[in-house]
Amino acid sequence: MHVKNEKQRLAAFLRKFSNEMVYAKLREFRWGNLRSGKCPRCGSTAVQRDMREGVVEYYRCLSRNPAPGSNYQPHEKVVVFTVRTDTILENSHLPLQYWAYCLALHELRCDPIQPSRLAELLGVTRKTATAILRRLDEAYGSSAPREAEAFLRNVGSFYADELKQL
Repeated sequence: MHVKNEKQRLAAFLRKFSNEMVYAKLREFRWGNLRSGKCPRCGSTAVQRDMREGVVEYYRCLSRNPAPGSNYQPHEKVVVFTVRTDTILENSHLPLQYWAYCLALHELRCDPIQPSRLAELLGVTRKTATAILRRLDEAYGSSAPREAEAFLRNVGSFYADELKQL
């Protein structure tokens, strides 16, 4: 596919899916029907929404003890987390829309996309594109992904199906 066609497809994808919609889909795939999230440190669902930087995408764990019979560790300090915590999306400034698009591209591609091509498509530097591809390979490369990474494969499949229809 030519870059021009890919750019048109990206533009259509970005029009169809806002960051808020992608965030809601990530929450749904990661935590299912839970109204709030699940603490990545202790596994507790006793969490409350926390407003930070004017954004209500943060959660605060209200429990400090792990769930009985779990492999989680107790935590000494207050744990604040997001749907991105412990995933390849953590500490990324790339909008969630772009991550959803990259996850879909990764699902659909037989041949790996080159960093220079991804950089041109997304309008980011080659270094950023390389970091995105490295993170995607990290999430998809392991045969037994971490629990927090496993849901990203489902997200990628969902958006890949959507991308096919554009």
